[in-house]
Amino acid sequence: MHSKTARNQRVYAIASTQLHSNSKRKKSNKLTLSKERAAKSSQRPAVVLLHGLWLNRYICLPLAYSLRRAGFTPYLFGYSSVHDHIEANATRLAEFVAGIPEDTVHFVGHSLGGLVTLQMLSKHETTRSGRAVLLGSPLRGSFLARSLAAKGRFGKWLIGPSLMDWDPPRLTAWTGNTEVGVIAGSVRLGIAMFFSTGLPKPNDGAVAVEETKLPGLKAHIVLPVSHTGMLVSSRVMHITATFLRTGEF
Repeated sequence: MHSKTARNQRVYAIASTQLHSNSKRKKSNKLTLSKERAAKSSQRPAVVLLHGLWLNRYICLPLAYSLRRAGFTPYLFGYSSVHDHIEANATRLAEFVAGIPEDTVHFVGHSLGGLVTLQMLSKHETTRSGRAVLLGSPLRGSFLARSLAAKGRFGKWLIGPSLMDWDPPRLTAWTGNTEVGVIAGSVRLGIAMFFSTGLPKPNDGAVAVEETKLPGLKAHIVLPVSHTGMLVSSRVMHITATFLRTGEF
């Protein structure tokens, strides 16, 4: 187990925010980088990966490995997707980014992670901010989230406050300096098949393609992938790296 952890740390730089509010966790979750790794990573742009609702940072490992091979230093950002409001998660993300040594910091956010990214960039954008790729993020609000919330207390608990904070959407257009690209999916395989049958088509099984569009985006593309499947899609990995480098898919 120890050797596996050491091997993982050689491949990507990993750190997270606290998932609970106790001070002991805050101390243990400070970003730590060895001098040797920091020296190596300074030659590469950083990219912070954010997971979506109900998931954790480890779901982004395949994408992290891919981006590492593509020349980036990936950081996995963990946050409370169900219990905390989006402002709190965005503030923690800004604090996390402040501890990253690279001169340029890109972002890749899956689903809710993309909303947390935009919320953070809208309040804490800096000259170090590179580009951002959002994977299946409901920028115009989530039909599925509204459907679940309408089912009562259990549905609202299941969705949590962060996603519902984006209903109505916090942004009507992206006006920041960070170039933002969105990858949407069109393979209907996901939670909507069980909880909501009215999700507009085309969709990725959780988010409708129309929900991923927002004025001011640098680029938008629709691929034949499902909502969760885009995290392990080789094509998504490839064009994500391409956008981070060039601003184009």
